[in-house]
Amino acid sequence: MTSGTKKKGRGSRGPTATQAVHDRVSELVAGGARPTEAIRQVAGEMDRTVASTSSAYYSWQRRERARPSGPDAVAHPREAARRDPVGLYREMQPLVEAGASAEQAARRFGGDDRDVEAVAAGFEAWRQRQDGEASEDPAAEASDALLREAQERLSALEAENRTLRGELGRARQAIGRAGAILGAADDAGGLL
Repeated sequence: MTSGTKKKGRGSRGPTATQAVHDRVSELVAGGARPTEAIRQVAGEMDRTVASTSSAYYSWQRRERARPSGPDAVAHPREAARRDPVGLYREMQPLVEAGASAEQAARRFGGDDRDVEAVAAGFEAWRQRQDGEASEDPAAEASDALLREAQERLSALEAENRTLRGELGRARQAIGRAGAILGAADDAGGLL
């Protein structure tokens, strides 16, 4: 087993194969290669399939994004948007003013199609409120404030729901893997 080619156990000091793939692909991309070209080249260099190289590269990226670095750090721009939707909308606004659709601007921040649609719809509603901001009716302003609070709470609950669904999916996968291991051990003669 050579350093950097196999996954290391707990307490090891060398990079994992996944990290080595990510580092090499990132190096090629920084040098001007497109990610797909870099992944193909690294697959050849490391005697891996393109699919496993791509999987390793992107899984390392997801892992790195999931590591908050400070007390208030967030794992991904979408997470920041869930905490501060108005901040996200302000970041989207120049893109829309430059000619992008709300969906295109929302897609820049990632997520699945449902996330993109929800962010785009929220942006459009926010922009309409911004355009009609010169309201002199205190009752309308109060109801707008309540509506914003409700939307922020709803966004927070939706984000929590997505997080919990993700955790549930990972737990189901872990249970499935554990069941397969137990089944294999039982088939091998009851090692347990």
